[in-house]
Amino acid sequence: MKILITLVLAQLCFSQIQAPESLSARPLDGKVYLKWKPVTSPNIKGYRIYRSTDNVNFNFLAFTTKPSFLDQKAENGKSFYYYVLGVDNNNIEGLHSDTVSAKPYKMNDEEFLDMVQEFTFRYFIDASNPENGMISDRITPQGPSSHCSIAAIGFGLTAFAVGVEHGWISREEAKDRVYKTLKWLWEGPQGKELSGTTGYKGWFYHFLDFNTGLRHNLNVELSTVDTQLLLSGILFCREYFDRDDEMENKIRALADSIYFRVDFAWATTPSGGITTVWYPQWGDNPSPNGWTGYNEMMGLYILALGSPTKPTTNPDAWKFYTKDYDSQWRPFMGYLFLNFPPLFGHQYTHVWVDFRGIQDEFMRSKGIDYFENSRRATYANRAYCIANPNKFKGYNALSWGLTASDDPWGYRAHGASGGPWDDNGTIAPTAPGGSIPFAPEICIPTLRYMYDSIHVGDNYLWGEYGFKDAYNLSQNWIASDYIGIDQGPILLMIENYRTGLIWKYMRKNPYIISGLKKAGFSGGWLDSTVNDIPLEKTKPFDFELGQNYPNPFNSKTNIPFKISVDSHVKIDIFDITGKRIDTALNSNLPKGIYSIAYDASEIPSGVYLYRIICSSETGGLIFSSSKKMSLLK
Repeated sequence: MKILITLVLAQLCFSQIQAPESLSARPLDGKVYLKWKPVTSPNIKGYRIYRSTDNVNFNFLAFTTKPSFLDQKAENGKSFYYYVLGVDNNNIEGLHSDTVSAKPYKMNDEEFLDMVQEFTFRYFIDASNPENGMISDRITPQGPSSHCSIAAIGFGLTAFAVGVEHGWISREEAKDRVYKTLKWLWEGPQGKELSGTTGYKGWFYHFLDFNTGLRHNLNVELSTVDTQLLLSGILFCREYFDRDDEMENKIRALADSIYFRVDFAWATTPSGGITTVWYPQWGDNPSPNGWTGYNEMMGLYILALGSPTKPTTNPDAWKFYTKDYDSQWRPFMGYLFLNFPPLFGHQYTHVWVDFRGIQDEFMRSKGIDYFENSRRATYANRAYCIANPNKFKGYNALSWGLTASDDPWGYRAHGASGGPWDDNGTIAPTAPGGSIPFAPEICIPTLRYMYDSIHVGDNYLWGEYGFKDAYNLSQNWIASDYIGIDQGPILLMIENYRTGLIWKYMRKNPYIISGLKKAGFSGGWLDSTVNDIPLEKTKPFDFELGQNYPNPFNSKTNIPFKISVDSHVKIDIFDITGKRIDTALNSNLPKGIYSIAYDASEIPSGVYLYRIICSSETGGLIFSSSKKMSLLK
């Protein structure tokens, strides 16, 4: 009997789960992030985390199957102590780890943005296949998806450079990942076959398989819009990896080879646009429908015009793309801009192209650039959510952002301007996150509010890879997944805001420069002989009174203006002798960009003056300006 008892005790001791090693506790703002080495035991079920506030009395906090945990309820300024232990399949606890401590603290904006970037960056490491460079479309609670978005790969290739600059990965690791990705994209088979290929005519299928790197299934389309996002990331790597060593030379050569192979001539439709999709069942003929109108396709047309090998056969492709702009240029929520409902259309091309100070023919006629257009779109999106016409729960000045994202019913494009387009109560962090360079003064406080305050019970919006994709408080819903094409703009646009990294390198790319010039862009850095235009962070706009439009006009015109602080705004109309004949506006307004409609049907033809006066709450003059307008009936 003694021998049997001894044998059983020995077996129990032998099978006991060993203590997790290398436990670390990282203090965040109101949270603590725990991480440890996975326990290598076939019998392990998961881990239990225990917490104490005095390092004496420990209470059970949570169970997880992952070797990491985010304590979402850790008050700033207090010390918290933790240990972790493994649990076997019989729910028997193993040996516990060493005890670690952390004291959460209130982060300033720079610390907060650095944290958001670092956590978001992890997505592109953990969702990637290091052997072929595939990056999963999303990370679910079960892990990375088997279908990989080529657009997410484009964001990821760019993200690796951000990781190098911040010290999250070495340059050697980054270029190894980039090289393997480009090598597969170049060497992977292409052709008309239904399966077993990556794409056709240099273009790529929307989704590739994580393991094989080939078309994910027979329903996946050859996507020109997603290929442009992939190419943008590839061309960024061409510029960033600029050292004279074997690996970086290969990266640059592969980047050129992949871009040069893309057949934009084949993709040009009979009407002169760039096709939307192609399926092998169609033979050699892509869709006759070309992308047109203001949206995220700006980059596609720039690449099509800039190709030195197989450019679009239509040298006026940009005119085709912009032909509907007049119908999209309209006021929304007091802001005048090119409308496109979801904010991603105002963000994607801006990730790689610095549109500050450069203009095409249309923007020259409006006196702004695409950067300012996106700024107005961001403010308008926020203003719509504040107005909240559908009375959804959770919409306010710090909880806004309509764009394409998951929602309680699937994945769809949510938007406002030019719509509303499918506003169903769903807000996505990538909307303000991807707009930070345009309007940091409203986007950063919004991200901080989402980080601090958005949760449904114990289900928090903030997680292991930064922000989960979206939330809908009317449905008590928080997304479960992180999506690559939504994480990418958050990470990369914050970097552009903070350092201008992506813009700086892409300003050097000869194909982007050529495409922009062929599209009719000029001004700013594009006309400079050196890459010397400052990249300082964007500043809030100043007060400004714009020229009315149309001008001359017949009865009705619009008067644009900007105010940089909340003001009482009065716009008066004067005849040429200086006599006030009308008041177009007399109202208290929050800071923003506006355009008011003025009806002059009751006054005769002539030259008139309009004057804006902005006053503080106490009546003090803040800003005043006047301009002429011509009324012709």
